[in-house]
Amino acid sequence: MSFQHHMEVASLPEHEQEMWLDKAESLGWSRNQLRNHVKEALRNATPATVMQVLLSIPCEQLQQWEAAARRVEQDLSDWMRNSLNSAARDICAEVHNAIAKPSQD
Repeated sequence: MSFQHHMEVASLPEHEQEMWLDKAESLGWSRNQLRNHVKEALRNATPATVMQVLLSIPCEQLQQWEAAARRVEQDLSDWMRNSLNSAARDICAEVHNAIAKPSQD
């Protein structure tokens, strides 16, 4: 990443700098695109509504997730958020249905 990319995120905490620079690199963002995405994220986020999660996964898994995200034209964090939300809805619906219709053993 260019010096200008690094300057765009210099005021952020180190872990956020790394996250934004990794995202910009993987998606091929220009400095201006990075600036716009960071501004948008900061504008939409408040400390009370956002939690950052640190996740350790094997490199092969990350590559698979990145490929899946590209396939649906989403950046990785959006793809992860959407996938987890979908899984949570499905599981909650299953639990709700199991409670609403007890088995007839």
